[in-house]
Amino acid sequence: MGRKRKHRKKKSSERKLTVALDWIEIALGDDGWGRGDPEPVLLLGLYALADDGVSLVSRGLARPRVSSPYPNDADGDDRPIIETHPPKNIPLALLVLALEEDGGQDVRELYAKLEQPKFTLWGDDDTEPNPRGFSDWIAGPSGTFGVHVLHDQVDLAERCRSDEWIGATLIVGVSRGARHRVHVRSPDGDNDWTVELALR
Repeated sequence: MGRKRKHRKKKSSERKLTVALDWIEIALGDDGWGRGDPEPVLLLGLYALADDGVSLVSRGLARPRVSSPYPNDADGDDRPIIETHPPKNIPLALLVLALEEDGGQDVRELYAKLEQPKFTLWGDDDTEPNPRGFSDWIAGPSGTFGVHVLHDQVDLAERCRSDEWIGATLIVGVSRGARHRVHVRSPDGDNDWTVELALR
């Protein structure tokens, strides 16, 4: 009589990656005259670079709240913004878009656009606009970069009408156990936010 082989169960947590908001600070916050506190929204897209190009792994949305007066900060909650099992041994990047929500239409539309990574970007530190392909960024040096974002050749900052564009950050070289500090500032300077993301 043959011995039964024991099959080891794979631990589902071995490859799981979660992205959570650990902390947010609003140094400057404005929602327009008489409209109360700003309503921050963070749109996150996790992307992988393979031989056939860039693809979305997972996306998520967070609506943290920080009450006035500013500057003020608040801890995030324990709920992951993103929880996924990314592919192994290929470059990953996390795109963070920050908006101040008013009507909500731009939030919904930009969240939908995360599905199709037709992005070109240039750095906040560039002396003049020099858009580079999304795959070039992800294949490049690791780091956290403030960026201007085009989707299908349309500037996301200029297309927002219902909600206010604050800024965008690209994190290249995503790995578990890392923490990333993301700073965004609106083009008019009225909103200045810093968030800390924890990757587990």
